Amino acid sequence: MKKLFLLITAFTLTISVNAQELAYRNIFSGVTQNGIKQHNWQVQNMMSDNTNALGFYQSGRAFVIYGVTTSCLGAIGLGALAASGLFAYSPLMAVFSGTLLVGGVVMIIVGQNRIRQSVFIHNSGVQNRATSYQMDFGLTETGGLGLTLRF
Repeated sequence: MKKLFLLITAFTLTISVNAQELAYRNIFSGVTQNGIKQHNWQVQNMMSDNTNALGFYQSGRAFVIYGVTTSCLGAIGLGALAASGLFAYSPLMAVFSGTLLVGGVVMIIVGQNRIRQSVFIHNSGVQNRATSYQMDFGLTETGGLGLTLRF
């Protein structure tokens, strides 16, 4: 019975947790962790300790948003010209809409590259960071029960 009591009152639990790496494929799948898409605020929280990665992520996300908006405006302008048959009468509008479309696609590509770079910077800093937790439970010197948690 004494062995069982000592076994129950004095145990140590050690948990080793490795920080999770992020992945980014395209604007549709977004930033994922273990195959689960992460929200914008979750990614920013994970990257908050690395200002370079966070800066690249925020600027890349802004480029993608502006690029999608700009390319949609260009496509709408070209579609309106094509539907009305005014290409011959409004070449300046056609050039302007085409420029918006191409510029938007370029901004999307630049933004995606910046997000990929931020994920790479974040993952390179995470690989060497393992966190371990140790929890001790047992009797104190005065005869009471004690619980400690070490990081």
